Amino acid sequence: MSSNSWANNGQICIKCNALVYPHKQRPLEKPDGLDVSDQSKAHPQHLCEKCKKLGFYCRELR
Repeated sequence: MSSNSWANNGQICIKCNALVYPHKQRPLEKPDGLDVSDQSKAHPQHLCEKCKKLGFYCRELR
């Protein structure tokens, strides 16, 4: 499960290695300045379809 996702992009499941897409998305809510993602947490670029399509780290776009 992922709390953040790109529209029309999936991510590789770490358990079964299948490309999966979110079944439901909604706009991000901005809870009083806490809307910034934690950049100290690792982002598995090898599992991210957006990173693979771009050829670079997708968080650089946000």
